Amino acid sequence: MKVKNRINSIGSILVLSISVTASIVALEWFSAYYVAKNGFLGMDKKFTDGWNYPQPYVMFGPRSGYAPPYPTREKPKGEFRIFVLGGSTVRIGTPAIPRLLEEKFSSLGQSHVKVFNLGVIGSQSNMELARIVYEVADLKPDLIINYGGGNNIYGPLTQDPRPGYPQDFIVYQNNPIYQYNADNFPVFYVLIKKSRFLSLLNGYLRFTEPNFNLDQIREIAGWRTPGWENQIAASYMESLIKSQKIARAFGADFIAIFQPVKGFYEEAQFESFELREYSLRMRKRVQEEIASAIEKEKLNIIDLSSAFESTGHNGIFSDWIHLNQAGNEIIADSIYKIIKEKVSKNNKQAALHN
Repeated sequence: MKVKNRINSIGSILVLSISVTASIVALEWFSAYYVAKNGFLGMDKKFTDGWNYPQPYVMFGPRSGYAPPYPTREKPKGEFRIFVLGGSTVRIGTPAIPRLLEEKFSSLGQSHVKVFNLGVIGSQSNMELARIVYEVADLKPDLIINYGGGNNIYGPLTQDPRPGYPQDFIVYQNNPIYQYNADNFPVFYVLIKKSRFLSLLNGYLRFTEPNFNLDQIREIAGWRTPGWENQIAASYMESLIKSQKIARAFGADFIAIFQPVKGFYEEAQFESFELREYSLRMRKRVQEEIASAIEKEKLNIIDLSSAFESTGHNGIFSDWIHLNQAGNEIIADSIYKIIKEKVSKNNKQAALHN
């Protein structure tokens, strides 16, 4: 009887072991499949987020490449090249703002004007400054448009709190590979890194983990203080001033567009009163920086943050920052009216040279 009971116990343990192993294998397989399908893994999730992928100098770029068409290095004779840089509000649309802008020129007989979409989801102005240097400059731009401001304002509030830092740089910075101090080495993350399931699960908990030192970094950055808000606005403007200088150094004109977001409208229904008040304060701070930059640095910048005050914003925003197609068309039309004289002036100069 004892032998039989022992055999039964061993059998039960064996069945349990096989069941547990099979479950782990199934979870790992599913997690690996999910990772491959969505393009992220654990700690790297927010950095790559399924849309973007790490790239030199600019931090990250679109995983699938920029929205087509992408320009050739050799510019056809007579072509006027406009590059639109920004975040998801530039990238997304059916069609997106850059394509709408090109269609506007084409419909008015100016098919030589080509507008290229270099929007990157999550991008902000410091990254776009680097993008001008390392990607746009060699493509013979005639005009560079930076459309943004929203990611500069909201990124430090909900992600990496340091003004001017790329989206979730804190995640990249705290990758275990880069930890050289053994006392600070995140052993837990190293242990789970080989497990697709545990790493994937951890990806959803990344900002609750003490290893990111988020509270400490927020304290150092002065998170949510008036000085911190001023620094966000100043950093945004400094990057635009540098972008203009770099663009002109390469023979291109430059214009910045301060975009509208839902929180800039006092009567807008927002997630919380506190968030709406933050939005209104930041709009005012940025506008003060804009006035100073125009006066002192001759920055070519247009404030479209109130673009929908006359038409009404209700139904224009699909979320806190993105526009529906009607909103995209209004913005594209506004940008066309702003830049059409620049294009016409260039056409006249080209005709004189010919």
